[in-house]
Amino acid sequence: MEITKDILERASQMITSMIMDHQSQIDSAFSNMDEILDVNCKVKLSMNKEKFKIQTDISFTSEKIKDSLTFWYDPDQKQLFDQEPD
Repeated sequence: MEITKDILERASQMITSMIMDHQSQIDSAFSNMDEILDVNCKVKLSMNKEKFKIQTDISFTSEKIKDSLTFWYDPDQKQLFDQEPD
């Protein structure tokens, strides 16, 4: 089965619908941003037997949040604590 124009048109309609459904939240998030608001839309296409599954996602951040975790694991490092904290 091939990805036809009809399937892509449906995906496009779904993305447009999601953007319009979230218009007020996007506007509010844009008003609170310093420079740029990223609105990310994603389309996933998959197939189950004879049917195509079209899934669309939208994401945007109403405030800038940045976080990072790094852990270096050394199997030779001795245990720092004798027991778990209460």
